[in-house]
Amino acid sequence: MKNTKIEWCHHTVNLWWGCSEVSEACKNCYARRMVERFKIDCWGKSPRRFRIDEAYAEIEKLNKSAKKRGVIESVFINSMSDFFDYDVILEIRLRTWQVLRKATNLQFLILTKRARILNNHLSLYKSCIPENVHFGITAENQQRLDERIAELSDFKGKLFLSCEPLLNQIDLRPYLDKIDWVICGGETGRNAREFYPIWGQYLFEQTHNWNDYKREWEIEIPFFFKKFGTHAVVGKYEAWYFSTRREYPEWHSKGGAK
Repeated sequence: MKNTKIEWCHHTVNLWWGCSEVSEACKNCYARRMVERFKIDCWGKSPRRFRIDEAYAEIEKLNKSAKKRGVIESVFINSMSDFFDYDVILEIRLRTWQVLRKATNLQFLILTKRARILNNHLSLYKSCIPENVHFGITAENQQRLDERIAELSDFKGKLFLSCEPLLNQIDLRPYLDKIDWVICGGETGRNAREFYPIWGQYLFEQTHNWNDYKREWEIEIPFFFKKFGTHAVVGKYEAWYFSTRREYPEWHSKGGAK
């Protein structure tokens, strides 16, 4: 829970474990590998492993700690699953909004590959969702970005975008007005697919403007580069100026995570 290894947030809280594959990014899912390591049967058509009350207690504890220290911290909800899983009942989400609203010293990040389910939920229950909840979608390639943005017809705010694992070059330009943060990284693990740093550079340059006078890149959309991954294809003389960028949106946590 606390001090997660996920670099772009302070904490993770899981209401349940388990998910099912929906796109290319799922092929080498770290969460699936972890549940297999623990020999927990909660993937695919198997029942999810719920821990709702424990998760709510963790959120309350994290909020009390942040409030005592006078800080705002970020919490990634459901790193071991998808909050908009088709197989999880609506009542859990509605109850969760009530819990998150009370955690005033926390900002919650919810990332999904199921944009259509998120969109349907927003169309019916938008008034239930507290302001300290921020939604993101995974976009591992252009096709998935285009599909998921198109499915979010009822989403009127800004999204954060997780391009991790980034599996091909992505053109963000048609959607820059809908995005307030981009996270990027290559895949890790024994079967990791190749990552070409030029893909990350292209994302960085779409989210920044070069200032000739100051001789520096100026932020239009914050960009967080996580890692090159296991199989980065890097040329001998290539220097990737985006690789040390760990930028955050203003709402994130009053100064970022780690």
